[in-house]
Amino acid sequence: MLDPTTLFSYERDVDARTVDAPTMLVTLGSYTDSGHVQATIDEHILSSFEHRLIGTVDADQVIDYTAVRPGITLDADRLTGYEAPRIELHEVSMPSKPRFLLLRGPEPNYQWERTAHAIRIVTEQLGVTRTVLVSGFPTATPHTRPTPVTTFAPRPEDLTISNPMPGPVGLRSAFPLVLAMRLAEADHAVVGLAAHIPSYAHEVEYFPAVLTLLSAVETAGGPAIEPSAQLEEKADGVRRQMDAALESNEQLQTMIGEFEANYARLDGFLQQIPTSGDRIPGAEELSEDVEEFLRRMSEDEDNGPTGGGQDTGHSPA
Repeated sequence: MLDPTTLFSYERDVDARTVDAPTMLVTLGSYTDSGHVQATIDEHILSSFEHRLIGTVDADQVIDYTAVRPGITLDADRLTGYEAPRIELHEVSMPSKPRFLLLRGPEPNYQWERTAHAIRIVTEQLGVTRTVLVSGFPTATPHTRPTPVTTFAPRPEDLTISNPMPGPVGLRSAFPLVLAMRLAEADHAVVGLAAHIPSYAHEVEYFPAVLTLLSAVETAGGPAIEPSAQLEEKADGVRRQMDAALESNEQLQTMIGEFEANYARLDGFLQQIPTSGDRIPGAEELSEDVEEFLRRMSEDEDNGPTGGGQDTGHSPA
C-alpha cells in the first residue's frame, strides 16, 4: 500500500488542533444515490449552516475521470464551468450545538484501502469519536408509508437502536462500507443508515427520505441536524405529486397496494429486498407505467415548481 498519510491534505489555514467536532457524517457516494438523499443532505447542510473546509483527498489519485465525468460548458467558442470532482471534509457549526464533520464527494474508484486508512488517520488526529454513514437504496416500499431505515454496524454494540435487515443480504461492496469496517477495526464507533426508497422514486429527489434520515442520524448518535421549512415543504410536495400521478393509473395503484401489503406484513421491512446473487433493479427494468411516472416527475422538476412546490432539477449523484 502507498503511504496513506500523503493522500489527505489539510487546508493551509487549518490547524488540526483547533478542530472540535466529535462526530463525522459521511455522505460519500457509492454505486447508487437512490432518491438523491446524499446529495440533498449535503446541499441542506452546506446551505443552512456555517462551515469551513478542513481538507481534501487527492482526487487525481483515486477518481476515474472517465467513469465520473465532470461537467463542462461550451459557451459559443469558450469552455467554462469545469469543476473537478472533490472529496472534501468540512467542519460544520450549528447554533447552540456541537460542531460536526461532513465527509462528502464521489466514491473513490481506486485505492480503497489507502483512502480508508487516510481517513482513519484524519479522524484520529481530529478526535472523532463516532461516525455515521447515510445512504439510500431502491426497494419495494410505498411512498404512502413512513420511510424505513435499516441500521447496521461492523460492531453491533455501536448501534443505539437495532433495525436490521430481515436476513442475510448479498450486496456489491461500496467504499463507505469498507471505510466503516476499517474504522471499526481501529476501535472507532461507526453506524450506517440506509433509507428504503420506493423503486419508482429511485431517480428523483425523494425528500421524505431525507427528513427521515436526518432524524435517524441524531438517534444513531450523530449530529442533531434540523430540517428547513423548505425541505419539509418539498417532502409534502413530492407526496402530493406522487398521489396525483397514481390517481388515474390502475397498474401503479395495484403495485402500490402490493408494496403496502408487504410493508404491513413485515412491519416496515420489505420482502422484495435483493438477496445474495441478485442486483438492485434499475429504472429501465421497471414497468412502462413506472418509467412514464419517472419521466413526468423529471419533466415537472425541469419546468419548475408544481402543485407541491418541488424544486427544479436533480441533485448530482
